Amino acid sequence: MNKITRSRAPLVLHNRKGSRKRAELNRNKLRVSRNEKLESGHFRVYKDPEVRELLEKNFLNKCCYCGTKVPLHVSHAHIEHFRPKTAVTTLTGKVKPGYYWLVAEWSNLLYACPLCNENKDTHFPVSDERQRKIEIEDILEEKELLVNISSRNYRFDDNYSYDFGCKESWISEAVVLEGKSEKGWKTISICKLSRPELNAKRMEIKQSVLKECSMFLEFLKLCEQAISKDNYLVKRRYCECAKDFLNKYFSKKSLELEHYSLRVKILEMAIIKDSKSLIKFNKVVEKESQAIKIYEEQEDEDVLTELNDMGVIDVIISNYEL
Repeated sequence: MNKITRSRAPLVLHNRKGSRKRAELNRNKLRVSRNEKLESGHFRVYKDPEVRELLEKNFLNKCCYCGTKVPLHVSHAHIEHFRPKTAVTTLTGKVKPGYYWLVAEWSNLLYACPLCNENKDTHFPVSDERQRKIEIEDILEEKELLVNISSRNYRFDDNYSYDFGCKESWISEAVVLEGKSEKGWKTISICKLSRPELNAKRMEIKQSVLKECSMFLEFLKLCEQAISKDNYLVKRRYCECAKDFLNKYFSKKSLELEHYSLRVKILEMAIIKDSKSLIKFNKVVEKESQAIKIYEEQEDEDVLTELNDMGVIDVIISNYEL
């Protein structure tokens, strides 16, 4: 559930004169003026393949609510309307008209797994029902109570946190997603983000990350020994292993990882002992990024020496432990 940055809207959603988007909106305006009921078949533009492909790319094929990768070979993700299109269910269960004029609006389209989309359904709570817009008006006055990871001011830590249980036994305890804001709690409740299959997935990820952390720290210790003994073959082998870990968690591609925010929290819990170490760790990450670049540009036998010269190995070994 990390923040995503949207690309420009696909051409099919441009609101040009004579465009399919504008023609569809005008037809639906006419239906509303005649008090006709809007049906799903009245909305076609947002279903264009170009829209789905770009949403999949923007959201890294991950659900906007639970952060789970959507297996394309099993099922398609749903094109989710943040503000529902035909009807809205309020917090009291009352049903009101939907935001039909935003159906093909790029900023209103999200990428969701089938389960989260079905759970969210037509729910769209706002802090004050008197400010809800039921006609084509400026929606800025609305204060929605759902998390939108594509909004400019979204931050995971402002809305959610992970409860790892007792500090002494957190490694074996379940991971529970909790809200830190009203938006966070409402999103967890409506989309059922604590459902059993998600909790099981989080536990599986925790065990996997802990295993990788343990192996990485062991690799660094072995690397340090290899450097002192000038053992080329050992250096090469463990350098490859360390590089894979660094690339996985500290490169741009790391954002594509399923439940990336959870993985980062587990890394912090596993190898960072205090706030001072956290500051050091952030500096180490910057150095590791340089090391990755060095790795790509130099021969294998030189990389670990560079890592050691930059202090990466010594800092991690002396400050972090499982």
